[in-house]
Amino acid sequence: MLVFDLALGGGIGHGQMFAQFFLTAFSQRLSSSPDRIDYHGTRTLGENPVLSSTVQQSAKGSIDIQPWLWRTQKGLSGSLAAFNEIVERRFDLAFGANATVSAPIVVYPYALPSDLMGFARWLTKCALPEKGITLVVGLLFNDFLADDQPQRDLAISALREAFETLNAHPLINLAVFSEVDAVNAMVVDFGVPEKDVFLLPFLPSLRFEHGVEPAKLSRPRPRVGIIGTCRPSRGHHHILSAVEEIAHEDIDVLMHASESNLYWFERSQSEPKESFEDQLQRLEREGKLSWIREPLSHDKYDKALLSLDAMILPYDPKFYKDTGSGVAFEAVAARRHLILSADCAFAGILGRVGYPHTLIHDLSGSGVLDAIRRAKLNAAVLDQALARWDNADLLFSEVDRFTHTLKHSLTSARET
Repeated sequence: MLVFDLALGGGIGHGQMFAQFFLTAFSQRLSSSPDRIDYHGTRTLGENPVLSSTVQQSAKGSIDIQPWLWRTQKGLSGSLAAFNEIVERRFDLAFGANATVSAPIVVYPYALPSDLMGFARWLTKCALPEKGITLVVGLLFNDFLADDQPQRDLAISALREAFETLNAHPLINLAVFSEVDAVNAMVVDFGVPEKDVFLLPFLPSLRFEHGVEPAKLSRPRPRVGIIGTCRPSRGHHHILSAVEEIAHEDIDVLMHASESNLYWFERSQSEPKESFEDQLQRLEREGKLSWIREPLSHDKYDKALLSLDAMILPYDPKFYKDTGSGVAFEAVAARRHLILSADCAFAGILGRVGYPHTLIHDLSGSGVLDAIRRAKLNAAVLDQALARWDNADLLFSEVDRFTHTLKHSLTSARET
């Protein structure tokens, strides 16, 4: 299996989850060894602290594409074609313009409009096995759907062109996954058969797959908080505003906010009365929250996650209406409670599988605090629901279907 993952250079989130998934839990499901997966990422791969030692040892930092390239240039009108050309050239340089691909399965788990066409042009020039390949394309963080028109239309057109190019190749059989139904419907509209489109909002985490103790909000002083990349779209400022209003709530608040990320907030505030960093420092001095400043290693991330009774995710629906959340997935895998925005895609998914959660209906400090208070008021009921929750079959049924599809491709290749 050959995997190309440009997301490996980023922080905690989707790219890291898929690196863990394909090289650990997924390889186990295929009765295969991680060293049989040829995993390629960006050259900043070795600098990423959250990747497990298995991933660090198995993956190769061979694609010279910086994360900002594909993340920030996703919908900049005429720039899309130029960035796709850059991606194509980088693949040419790394693997050859007419490379031979012998793997029966090729995975491109984190596609965006700024890179899928470039990758498609490179792959369709390659020499492929006589029986063809199954190309797995992941459409994960789809924040380009939040772009204003006409950028949104241009981004969708770029993806359509890429899928039509791949679909037209006689030796490429597509399998596409995303986290939300709306994106899957778009892919079907591009011409990919519905049976080959998968909804994968959750993936088994090897670290938590064998079970952890469910969190307990009903403890005398529960801990709530947020872990992961700190940005305005993820609502960290709303949590700080909620902390300002907390009086005698008998809760602890934990916030992971790496100092390198704080500039996002300074950029979004025209004339702040108090900077985001100053507010964080003051609230920490006042004993109202605990602040984790440094990037988290894999072990420290797990420890911080398991220290929480509830993860608070006041995500802006402008960005999260049509995309999932790596941090929310990790919270579910670790059996933590979730307090999250009512209008983000993940809330609907939680409702579908019956996972207990509390909704934030007003994205403000008062709205977040109201949701925390409601969760604490209903803590005993929520704890019982979480302890009883056993919809793993429903949760991972699509993973099983996805695994079966790829097993079939591997079996067919071995019989050749």
